[in-house]
Amino acid sequence: MEDYLQVHKDLAETLQPLYNRQDIDKDLFYQRPFVMRDSVSGLPIKDVYNVTFNDAAVFGHRTISLLSAVNETIVVSGKGMTDADTSYIEQFLYAAFWEADQRLIRRGEPTLKQSNSQYSSLRGRLATRVLVRIEGGKLLIDILPWDARHVTYKFGTKGLAQIGYETTRSKADIKAEYNKDISGKEETVVDIYTQDKHLLYIGTEEVKDEKHECDETPCIYTIVSAGSMLKDSDSLGHQGESIYALNRHIYPEINEMASVLKTQNMQGFMAGLEYASLLGAEGNVDFEENPRAPGAITAVETGGGFRPIPTNDMKNATRQYISLLQTRAQWGSVSSIDYGNLTFPLSAVAIARLKESKDQIFWPRLDTMAIHKRALARQIIRQYIKKNKPTVMGEEGKAIKFDPAKLDKDYTIEFKYFAQTPEEEMANTAHATQQLAMGLPKHYVYTHTMNFENPTEVLMQGVAEEAEELSPDIKLRRHMVSLYMQDTPDGNTEADMLWPVLERMLKQKMNPQPVEQEPQKKKKPSSVGGGLPLLEGGSGGGRRQLGRDQLEASEEAMVTEQENAQSNAINRERRGNE
Repeated sequence: MEDYLQVHKDLAETLQPLYNRQDIDKDLFYQRPFVMRDSVSGLPIKDVYNVTFNDAAVFGHRTISLLSAVNETIVVSGKGMTDADTSYIEQFLYAAFWEADQRLIRRGEPTLKQSNSQYSSLRGRLATRVLVRIEGGKLLIDILPWDARHVTYKFGTKGLAQIGYETTRSKADIKAEYNKDISGKEETVVDIYTQDKHLLYIGTEEVKDEKHECDETPCIYTIVSAGSMLKDSDSLGHQGESIYALNRHIYPEINEMASVLKTQNMQGFMAGLEYASLLGAEGNVDFEENPRAPGAITAVETGGGFRPIPTNDMKNATRQYISLLQTRAQWGSVSSIDYGNLTFPLSAVAIARLKESKDQIFWPRLDTMAIHKRALARQIIRQYIKKNKPTVMGEEGKAIKFDPAKLDKDYTIEFKYFAQTPEEEMANTAHATQQLAMGLPKHYVYTHTMNFENPTEVLMQGVAEEAEELSPDIKLRRHMVSLYMQDTPDGNTEADMLWPVLERMLKQKMNPQPVEQEPQKKKKPSSVGGGLPLLEGGSGGGRRQLGRDQLEASEEAMVTEQENAQSNAINRERRGNE
């Protein structure tokens, strides 16, 4: 019988180089105080004013914030599938991930996107457990992001063969979740999943060993596509790199030089002194009073005395070295334009190039988040179909009952992420306007050009607005529903007052009354030649009338005949009036 806990421990030992790197990155993100140490003994150096800059932390927080704020779009496509088919699957995935996020929020955890943004940035790995299960007769979408620093994994020929998650839990948490008493204040808890089993260990004691019905390991483990892909024995710690890959050794150097500069400046208040004496270096002079004390007067021999040790060259060299380090730190992170501290304007081309260099850091993580989410979506759909329990899911007011049979089709799923500035969004809007004028489908434009997070929902909102324009009674009914949903005395009263109006509109639509047409009265022509224009576009806009000299002989004869007929009719009408 395989010892899964021992396999987990062996994997953790193999992954230790990766864990060491992740611990270093965590210290950079947490701004662990810098301490200057002796290069030989490794011990802290005395009398040094240590400085810890926030460069690494600012870079980390900005990156995570940007990744968390990107727009996410789900695109489903399949041969022979209609828009209704693909939209149904897209709506299911939006609803399923919304349900999963709500469950995380209720547990006090960040949402899936927030977790993936931080883990892809700082750990370089994404790990998530996904279970569609029934609890108390209710179907639940149970997704739990795992911190890859505490995850062991092993791939096989059929995908993920084993994955384990080790955390340290308090005595109260263990009792509340597992109804298990422990002797100490805390203990390690290891969750292990294989392709057919779920095992749970508290400390070294196995408390769960049960089969699951997923037919695959119900977890996803994805490595960020940044860093080394070499297969050397020491390459593990450089695979799936974090955002600090290029600056991991530069940030401590910046802190060290800043500490040197601060120490030099602080010593300027009480700089070291040299004492020139006739006895030279062999002289043994005892000072009864501190020569640096305020108001101190010290007697010296002729030709001797105190002189400050020169340090200006050291300070200038330190400043230049810090400048070099900070320049290279920007090369490995983001430029000054992203921090808003440029003192000179940049051209549009320069800004575009800076954005491209920034994307080299962000897009590998966005790409990994998309791959990871696609794998999660596939597992959710497979497990949902296997449960075969139609369930109502989605946000309040948008919830739909999803039929598993409608999801069991052949199609592809794409997750697309877009991070746009207002300027980029304006450019996309202008581009979309041109595409719509050319006749491109709205769903394509909203998905690929405007990058809407949920293009199907935007389309449906547009259809709803068009329905209001085509039917005033639909618009009135929706206004009444909105007033009732306010659930206020004034709102309910106003909605009740609109009922007779809506009923009258509906009755008129169901029983249209014939409209009596008044007999047309003859209009007296205002002048000779009045009435319909002779040629198209005669009176008013359009093609102008041609002159008599520009008409063919046959056309001129026709015009003359029409004029004579109109003149005779006018004369007869005049005689009748007389």
